[in-house]
This record gives sequence, C-alpha cells and structure tokens, in this order.
Amino acid sequence: MLRKPEVTMTILDSESQARLKRSLEKATSELIAIRKQKSEIRQVENVTSSESPSPLWQELLSQESSKINEIDDISHRLCTSKVIDMKPDKNIVNLNDSIKLEIAYSDGFNTIECYKLVGAAPDFSKNEISKSSDIGAAILGKKIDEIVEATVKNSGLTMKIHILAKI
Repeated sequence: MLRKPEVTMTILDSESQARLKRSLEKATSELIAIRKQKSEIRQVENVTSSESPSPLWQELLSQESSKINEIDDISHRLCTSKVIDMKPDKNIVNLNDSIKLEIAYSDGFNTIECYKLVGAAPDFSKNEISKSSDIGAAILGKKIDEIVEATVKNSGLTMKIHILAKI
C-alpha cells in the first residue's frame, strides 16, 4: 500500500515569504543564464550525445542540476508555508501571547488549558507551546472566540479548539 508523504507546514511572516520569493526569482534568472550558456556552447562545440563533453559543458550541467534543486526546494517551502502577518493585534493570537483554550477531543475528552505561544524551544514546565505544535499551528493568527480544528499527529485524534481569551 502506498503511503501519502507527510507534508510539514512552515509558518512564515510576510517579510520571510517576500525574501523566499526574491530568492526564487534570482535562482530562476541564474538557471536561465546557465541554459543560455549551454546553448551557446552547444552551437560552438557542436555537442552531441556520442562525444565526450567538455569540462565546461560538464560544469554547466552540474550548475544546472544544482540550480534546479534549489528552485525545487524554495518552491516547496513556499507551497507548504502558511503566511501570517505578525503585527500585534489584541484580538489575534500572536507569538508570546498567553492564551486560554477550551479543547474538545474527538474521543470525548474536554479540557480548558492556558498556554503561552512561543516560536521555538518551549518550556513545558511554564505551559509554553511552540508555534509549530499541533495546537500552536492551529491557533496562531486566529481571532479570540474563534473555533478551529486540528489533528493530533501521533494519535490521529481530532480536536476542536475554542480560543477563549488572551490572559
């Protein structure tokens, strides 16, 4: 049975997204220049599949392959990212906010929890959660009093999260 590859969602602010888009444009321009050089060399050297390619041709093939991989990587990061404007708003869940949540799991367990949403390396003893955790990713950028759904990755349980308040 074929398994669907797991896709990890990356959270970006609009500035990071713009930097990635500029990198993609630059890499694409560089790939076009490499292909133009290859075309010129093909005409000058009359490269055919039966001949041994010149060192310059081989170098251009290597550069082309690297550039294609770079473009694929940037494109993948852009396609699997969620862009959230990180401007502070009292009604929107932002990084470093302390949030009160009502969580209803699909197995019938309900709880009210208070968490501080952090960027990375949460201190669980202080009830911190990461922006990339199941709950963190679901609530970041959402409005107070909004209800969102998320899936607990390891168990497959779903949860409805009611964002009650900032505390």
